[in-house]
Amino acid sequence: WRIVVATAAMAVAVAAALTWQATPLYASTASIFVSTSPSDASDAYTGNLFATQRVSSYAELVGKRKLAERAADDLGGGLGPAALQSSVSTSVNPDTVLLDITATNADPVLARDIAQAYAEVLSDEVATLETPQGKTNALVQASIVDNAQVSSTPVSPQPTRNIGLALVLGLLIGVGLAVLRELLDTTLTS
Repeated sequence: WRIVVATAAMAVAVAAALTWQATPLYASTASIFVSTSPSDASDAYTGNLFATQRVSSYAELVGKRKLAERAADDLGGGLGPAALQSSVSTSVNPDTVLLDITATNADPVLARDIAQAYAEVLSDEVATLETPQGKTNALVQASIVDNAQVSSTPVSPQPTRNIGLALVLGLLIGVGLAVLRELLDTTLTS
């Protein structure tokens, strides 16, 4: 049992040390609603299907360099496009026309600013892309329905989860080592 306890204690100690050395990361999310401008009920249904199909394409746009460059300009150029691209992710709620843009950063205010800048830039880009040539109104609109907020709780590291996983892993390794030791023990005992 000493091997099991020692291994579990060592795994927990390593996980605790790594967790407390890690820089806390904060996340902020802005939500966008994608819609069309229907003229009647049948157009509303068709427009909703069209918007639902387009949401995934807009999510892909968030990962492109052009949007990162525009967001970097809006933020004042303190962060480069590559840094912005690596700190932003998108998620599309299935069967809806909602798109969430989440930014992660060590500074909670900057995480909020990045998510909000991306939402605004994406909204403008959709208007530009979806306006037919020679027309003034876009067929599809991307409206910000939930502005990014400053989070006071970090999303990473998660001490409880990390230490819990380390404890389980340490116990498994300890039991494995104890079984291996017993199998390799060739001494005779009375």
